[in-house]
Amino acid sequence: MNEKSNPETRLAELKLQLPAPEMPGFDYVPITTHGNTLYLSAQIAKIDGRVRTIGRVGEDVSMSEACAVMHTCALQGMAWLRDELGSLNRVVKVLRMNYYICCTPDFRQMSEIADVGSGLFVSVFGDKGRHARTVSGVVELPRHVPCMFDATFAVQE
Repeated sequence: MNEKSNPETRLAELKLQLPAPEMPGFDYVPITTHGNTLYLSAQIAKIDGRVRTIGRVGEDVSMSEACAVMHTCALQGMAWLRDELGSLNRVVKVLRMNYYICCTPDFRQMSEIADVGSGLFVSVFGDKGRHARTVSGVVELPRHVPCMFDATFAVQE
């Protein structure tokens, strides 16, 4: 792997620090693998075990706040990847990302919030970070968070 395509190197070049992986508060695992496929459970923005922001985008949460929350979610997801794999370099391809934005019925900028997460994965993983995705606006999310995502990855065994 050349240095340009090395996600660990890119993370450092971008001056991004991964947080400690935040354990879920309910009865599920944050990450599971089957063969060369890794499934990342939905990530919400928690720092030190506490939800960072609550509310609905377009009502209680501004666009800039929602983008910051998604950035934290993406870093949290990468933290779990590194924790599970030992190195982000073992990610062969980001296959799919599903974004959920809790928003008012008239809010139309869900894709822009999702782009924060997608863009971060592309910045770190390069072409391996380009992925299929779904973006959904929803009425409510767990713990009343404004956004979350889950993802599927191809990884080296």
